[in-house]
Amino acid sequence: MVALSLVVLLFGGLIRNVANRSMRQLTCPPEMLGRMNAAARWLTFGPLPVGALMGGALGESLGLWPAPAATILGLTLGPVALRLSPIRHGRRLPTTSEVEMPVTRPRS
Repeated sequence: MVALSLVVLLFGGLIRNVANRSMRQLTCPPEMLGRMNAAARWLTFGPLPVGALMGGALGESLGLWPAPAATILGLTLGPVALRLSPIRHGRRLPTTSEVEMPVTRPRS
């Protein structure tokens, strides 16, 4: 059962990553793609060390069994926030004709 849960979790993450990156690349002007990807990676991977320190502090203060329970409780807040946000009304990616692209001029 744990293995099946892990497979479903990892597959869901894979689908989320592909959809997320596709949406970002479609809605971002071409000349800003590098900056946008750098910012997204910084926001994604930057907090990981802080989370590790917080997890260690939580395990130290609450104990090794209540800390994962508190983590699971915290992880359930993400889907709740998405459910309450306007993101849930987005049903499809915009096409390139629907996204306003800036006119690029050749560099002199």
